[in-house]
Amino acid sequence: MANRNFFYIGLIIFFIGYSISETVFVPLISKISKRNSYSANIGVYNTIQYSGQFVGGITAGVVLTLDLSLGSAIRISYILLGIMLFSFLFLYLGTRYMEPLHAMREGESADLPT
Repeated sequence: MANRNFFYIGLIIFFIGYSISETVFVPLISKISKRNSYSANIGVYNTIQYSGQFVGGITAGVVLTLDLSLGSAIRISYILLGIMLFSFLFLYLGTRYMEPLHAMREGESADLPT
C-alpha cells in the first residue's frame, strides 16, 4: 500500500512539473531569444528536454530496481532536489542577465543587475 501512495505522489509531482515546464519555458525562450536564432534555440530546448526525459526514465528504472533502505532513498531524494534547485538557479541567473547581454551585443550601454 505504501508503494502505491509513493507512486501517486510521484505521479502528481511529475505532472505538475511537466505542466509548468510546457507552459513556462517555451514563452521564456521566445522572450530571451533574438529573432534570428529563435528556431535554433527551440531546437536545442527540445533536444535537451527529450534527452532529459530519456535519461530520467532510465535513472528512475535503475533506482527502482535497487534494493534501497530508507536512508538511501532519502539521500537520493536530496541529491535530486539539489539538482532541481541548481537548475532553477541556473535558469534564474540566465534570464536575469540575458537582456543586458543582448543590449551590450547590440552596442547599447546596459547596467547589469545587482
